[in-house]
Amino acid sequence: MEYWQDKELRTITGEHWEPVLGFEGLYEYSNLGRFKRLARVRLNWKGGTSKFKESIQSQSLDTSGYLQVRLTNSDGESKMYSSHRMIVSSMNGFLLPKDLEVNHRIETRKTLNIPSNLEIVTHEENVNYGTRTERAIDKISKQVHVFGNGVNEIFKSVRLAERTLGISQGGLGHVLNGSRKHAMGYMAEYVEMGF
Repeated sequence: MEYWQDKELRTITGEHWEPVLGFEGLYEYSNLGRFKRLARVRLNWKGGTSKFKESIQSQSLDTSGYLQVRLTNSDGESKMYSSHRMIVSSMNGFLLPKDLEVNHRIETRKTLNIPSNLEIVTHEENVNYGTRTERAIDKISKQVHVFGNGVNEIFKSVRLAERTLGISQGGLGHVLNGSRKHAMGYMAEYVEMGF
């Protein structure tokens, strides 16, 4: 289990808590990437009071695989926030403008939101960081077995297969990722390289 999945209200050995920027007195984040709601009492919509116990906030994955956390302000308005952006903003004392991004620099795992793994970068720096280029080259240079329409051949790359067979760029990619059954009657599968 990763730290962000641990919802037990306890401080893990070596864990330190700091206020979340814009939510001081309401929430804290830890150096292990967890969020904690602080105990408090506030007025509710009926005019009475609601008591909140201290608790560890749940985090969930967004559609891109990054963690997000729901935070509620002192007026009771609730919103989902990117966990890594909230941690970096809180560490640096300012909300990150939209043109800046957060890079997972030591380990590229999107759920490892410990402060030492996060850094502020531009979009260009983020997409060119780490293994992204190598992974992209690896993806396009994998051998692919194409069959159908009287063809049963192994090509050195997806792009070479597409060019040779007159398939529009990206067509075989849809077949390979499972979003389509065929491209212009051709089916494809990656060739497993045995070592």
